[in-house]
Amino acid sequence: MKCADWRLDPRISGGGLFVDLGSHVLDLLDFWFGPLELESSLSGNKSGRGKVADFAQARLSGPGRPSIELDFNFAKPDEHQERLHIQGEKGSLTFAVFNLDPIKVEDDEDPSKPLVSDETFFAEHVQQDLLENVMDCLRSKSEPWATPQAALRTWKLMEAILKSDVRQ
Repeated sequence: MKCADWRLDPRISGGGLFVDLGSHVLDLLDFWFGPLELESSLSGNKSGRGKVADFAQARLSGPGRPSIELDFNFAKPDEHQERLHIQGEKGSLTFAVFNLDPIKVEDDEDPSKPLVSDETFFAEHVQQDLLENVMDCLRSKSEPWATPQAALRTWKLMEAILKSDVRQ
């Protein structure tokens, strides 16, 4: 296995691109909406490369929370896709977390009205706010955004999604 394919070996990567990147998405959702529950999921290996899931789909929700659909596809290394669709009471957002695809916003009351601009989601230094929070915590000036409890919820949710492993 080439060095570039390290994510395909679960002994080295821990579970492939979904575990590596999907954990950040699930953690972000937990930060935005609080604890979410898994309604349904499907994951597996479509490409036959490596022994890790290269696609994962899931529907998440929780009491008083929006319905969230996740669709990750890493089966084609040069064409990986990840989309996040959040359906709320007044509209929806569809966007990618790791690339600069346009944000699709749908307002159920006025479809022509933009709810947010693309610029809202893109900062010059993506991790700047988080790093400042970490530094403020070390200086006892702030509470941490990321907690061990949230990390554990994210890991348990990820494990539940991967248990739906379907061999293609």
